Amino acid sequence: MDVAVVRIDDIDYTIVDIIKGYAYLVDLDNPDNFLIMKDEGEDLVSITDEDEFNKACKLFGDKIAG
Repeated sequence: MDVAVVRIDDIDYTIVDIIKGYAYLVDLDNPDNFLIMKDEGEDLVSITDEDEFNKACKLFGDKIAG
């Protein structure tokens, strides 16, 4: 299994899932530090739109709920 790690602001985040173009990242040293970013090809970008953030949260919630 491949594990992808991304360094953002001197913190290593592990990508725990990618769902419909949204990447879900967690700092394994501090699991309360969780990011959701949009996959833009080779780059991950911050989500600034509240509706898009809510959509990404719902996608993740639906997946973990089964």
